[in-house]
Parts: sequence; structure tokens; C-alpha cells
Amino acid sequence: MGPEDPLYAAVGEKLNERLAGIISGVRFLVDLPSREPYDIYLSKISIRGKDSKGGAMLLCGELVAVGEEHGYYEVIPSVVPPNLVRYPHAPQKIERISMQGAPDYLKATYQLECRARCYRERYHLARVCRECL
Repeated sequence: MGPEDPLYAAVGEKLNERLAGIISGVRFLVDLPSREPYDIYLSKISIRGKDSKGGAMLLCGELVAVGEEHGYYEVIPSVVPPNLVRYPHAPQKIERISMQGAPDYLKATYQLECRARCYRERYHLARVCRECL
């Protein structure tokens, strides 16, 4: 399933509606099986390209979770959703948290891999189309 699929668009729309209130926000959640606290950053990545007429088009888009523990980052696979529940005693005020490390990590690793994969797939599809025509 990809961005051109109607189900993908419907799920994306609903997800954006639900996440609209927490863009650039902080939530306190509890991962019940975890022994130590860690940070999760949710980020939406988009890979854009051009169609055959030179117009911009979305090649790939997804919501990615990046985990940070003791200054080290890793992409959390979407097949391993953490068991998160709302923390009942969240503080009313918190210090400003720097979230720049996670987006930087994401852009330098996972997003580059996705871009390379999308372009390989497009190149393969174009080659197949040329050979068949």
C-alpha cells in the first residue's frame, strides 16, 4: 500500500486529525514493560519527485518513530508498537526540551534510505516500461 492508495489517504487523514493537537508538543506516557525512561519523537517524512510532465508528486510518506535513549537514536520499527498508556501524574510545567537531535538523525539516516529506495523503484519501473513499449 502506498500514497496513491485510497485507504492510505483515509488513514493518513484520520491520523493527521488526531495528531493535530500535539504537533510540537510533549506528552507523558508510560511504556509498561520498560524499566528505564526514554524519549520517542514522531515525525512525518515525505519523499517527493517529479512526474513525467515535470510536476511535483509525492513518492512516499510515512509517520516514523525515533527513540532516544542516553543520547543515542534509533528508528522504532512500525511493526513493534510500544505499549504506551497515558501517565496519570504528568507535571503541569516542564523545562524546554531540545528535540533537534531526532529530526537530524532521521534526515541523515532513514529518510536518505527511503529516498534511495524510492528512486531505485522508480528507475526499475521506468526501465520495465521502456522495455515493454
